[in-house]
Order: sequence, then structure tokens, then C-alpha cells
Amino acid sequence: MKDTLLICLLLQLFASCKEAHNTKQEMATEKSNEPLNMTENKIDKTKSTRSLAVVKAKLITSGGGEKFVKDSIEVLEVIQNQTSYKFPKRIDIARYSFKEGIPENKECILYLTAFPFGATELNEQNEWMLLDGDGAYACECR
Repeated sequence: MKDTLLICLLLQLFASCKEAHNTKQEMATEKSNEPLNMTENKIDKTKSTRSLAVVKAKLITSGGGEKFVKDSIEVLEVIQNQTSYKFPKRIDIARYSFKEGIPENKECILYLTAFPFGATELNEQNEWMLLDGDGAYACECR
């Protein structure tokens, strides 16, 4: 009697595990059929919320300066743009001179805000700045 009860419990446990496994496989199949925007999945939601724009870019030249430095970048893709500004292929981005810049020879996701830091909209010159003026925070590179 004990053996029969034990066998029944084991079979029931096995059946429920098998059912759970099948459900997980079905869910994975459903997700794999959905179109994915790979870049969108890689952006930081907190940073993108604080940014006026998010672009995929590559450093062309690093500038110099006392308080601010303007680095030239090649815009590879505009991921998010909450302004009416149309990004050209090449643009200057400001950052604080005492903070990190955009890494060389890497494609990066850059989180941008209006210049000077704290501005809520672009000025007449349409000047941009790295979020927090810091490449260590505003650049995600691979």
C-alpha cells in the first residue's frame, strides 16, 4: 500500500514537472516569434528618461577646453529623439573637462541632454551635452 501511494505521488510529481516544462517551452517559442528591436532593448530606461536624445555614435575627435570640452562624433543611429532636431552625420557634443569623455575606437550608446547642463530644451545653436557631462555615466560602449 505504501509502495503504491509512493509511486502515485512520484508519477503525479513527474507529470506536473513535465507540464511546467512544456509551458515554458511554449512561452519561449511565442517570445521568439515577436520582432525585437535589439538597440531598444539595450538602452538604460533611467538614463533615457532623463535624456532629450539617445544616439549610437563613434568618437571622431576629442576637443580641449577648461570647463567644457566638445568632442566630435559620427552619429550612426538615432535611437530616441524627444526634440524636433534632425541629427546630422557629424555633431559636436559637450562634456565637462574634468570628467571622462567618449571612448576612442568604440561604437557607443550616448545619452544626451541640452547644453548647458540643466537646460530643458536646445538653445539657438542646437548644442548638445553628454548626460551629467560625464562619459563614464552617459556612454555605454562595446
